[in-house]
Amino acid sequence: MKHIILTIILILALSYLYSEEFSWPQYRHDAQRTGRSDMNEGPQKKPYVAWWNSYVNGFVIGKDDNIFLAGSETYSMDKNGNQRWRSADVQNSYSPMINKDGTKFWVCDTDGYGDLYDLYILNPSNGAIIKRIPNRGCDNYVEDKDGFVYGVSWKDSLLYKFDADGNDVWNRKLKGFWRGHSISQTGDIYVLTTLTITCYDSSGTEKWSKEGNSINIRYYDYPVIAPDGTIYVMGSPQTVGLIAFNQDGTEKWATKTIGGWSLGLTSDGTIYYLGEYYVNAINPDGSIKWVKNLDIGGSMVIDSNDYLYSRDKRGFFCFDTNGNELWKFSFDKNGNIYALGTNKTLYAYSTGDDRIYAIKEDTGFSSSNSSSCLPDKHFSISPNPFTGRLSISSSSSASIYSLTGQLIMELPKGKHSLDTSKWREGVYIVKSGKECKRVVKVK
Repeated sequence: MKHIILTIILILALSYLYSEEFSWPQYRHDAQRTGRSDMNEGPQKKPYVAWWNSYVNGFVIGKDDNIFLAGSETYSMDKNGNQRWRSADVQNSYSPMINKDGTKFWVCDTDGYGDLYDLYILNPSNGAIIKRIPNRGCDNYVEDKDGFVYGVSWKDSLLYKFDADGNDVWNRKLKGFWRGHSISQTGDIYVLTTLTITCYDSSGTEKWSKEGNSINIRYYDYPVIAPDGTIYVMGSPQTVGLIAFNQDGTEKWATKTIGGWSLGLTSDGTIYYLGEYYVNAINPDGSIKWVKNLDIGGSMVIDSNDYLYSRDKRGFFCFDTNGNELWKFSFDKNGNIYALGTNKTLYAYSTGDDRIYAIKEDTGFSSSNSSSCLPDKHFSISPNPFTGRLSISSSSSASIYSLTGQLIMELPKGKHSLDTSKWREGVYIVKSGKECKRVVKVK
């Protein structure tokens, strides 16, 4: 009986810890840079843009799916895109991170042209400054399992280790220009530069280093660390596309793949390698699992089902674990999938209009003026999002509603080019019969 009670307590404790995990607390989700959320699913049906806001240099997702953003201004939004607070003290910010217990929001400021200056630790609840540390502005703060934080300073080419309060623990001079750093489950730090990949232990002692020219490293993306300690690094696509290292620095295997944008890791150890013209799924032994054509890729997100979300130049897409395309979503703002939250919500940023977009699964539309609708098949709309004119082609009459169900306009069947200059920014529903599509007006 005593053992049963202890087991129940342990399960409850683990459940509590799991429930407190944040959706996307740092760049690439975790210190191993897997790009995978083990707690959230992404949209598995055709998605729509739920809301958008001004974009910044990066963002992370903390408790209750609150979003923390860095850029020309530093601010926080709730999961519906409503502003929670905006900092008047930290401008031109960069490298956001939420620590494990959700009590500190790390960010640094810049000169607006790339040079990083001071480290700020803010209160996530209201944006108040907890601490400012001069000359410790770093790229990509990342927290290890013990609460220590690592970042790289561009100005002096140093890898810093900080304690939970932002105090220096140690620093190490890098061998070349920094490209990315990751932390293994055992606490080893892997730093990729233009010259080397180097492994340090948690005390800052160098364990091994490999010269880039000898192993054909591309020097492009972050090292990705598997649970068994295998380190994956992009190689040169002209020679070796992906290289796997053992924990002691010896080469495990190398395989030629085409392109090279980003890496991700699934729960069963499959490596997603997003290239310029292909998506590669690679088994843990280096063999190719499947390959799909892609017209220029970008960053990626992997959900708890190991589904892959990314983009090509035509828009966003989702592949299942067998390489089947579940959906394709046209998006003409040059966007990148960046993070995954709860309620099947993807977060993307756009360099086309400098915005952050929340993308959700389309479950149909209902209001007092309209019944639930099915995904669209017999009419087309472009562009989406739109700014000025909106083109609609439908084989039957169509109606346009606001999200509150207010009828905006009715259209006969045929092709239409609508002047939307007097429409407010927001989400609209175009409905034809029982089919519908959500469209978004932006500035």
